[in-house]
Amino acid sequence: MFYAAVFLVVILLLPRGIVPSVGDLVKRITARRATGPSDTASTSSGTHPVAGVQSP
Repeated sequence: MFYAAVFLVVILLLPRGIVPSVGDLVKRITARRATGPSDTASTSSGTHPVAGVQSP
């Protein structure tokens, strides 16, 4: 019964399979680390995104 539940979870959450899904996850994580967080709000207005504090 336990294996059937694991099988259903894998089929429902990872329809392309485990290896391609995990590979895409790794690519997204490494791409996010390479680009860093989006910083468009603070660069466009010149103020800090929290409480409107001026950037140095």
